[in-house]
Amino acid sequence: MLDRRVSLRSKLIIPIAIILFISPIDLIPDIIFPFGRIDDIIYLVLAPIFFICTCPIEVVKEYIGGGKGKEEKDSAVEAEYRHIENTSEEKEK
Repeated sequence: MLDRRVSLRSKLIIPIAIILFISPIDLIPDIIFPFGRIDDIIYLVLAPIFFICTCPIEVVKEYIGGGKGKEEKDSAVEAEYRHIENTSEEKEK
């Protein structure tokens, strides 16, 4: 949220969703028990999705880990190995 490449409009999505969740103003009144909380849950579930969708793809890849930095490192390690078979004397011990 502190990255300068992300627009202010995108940064305001999460705080607005939290304010709507906390506020007493609802699309569906909370008196209707199971359905009254649905709009609150929708705010909290969809806000991060909208935030990620409105951010530049390069920023999303960088923070999620899909983008590689300037220093690319190999994930494989080269090494040598040898296989030692157990002799009959070692099996008796």
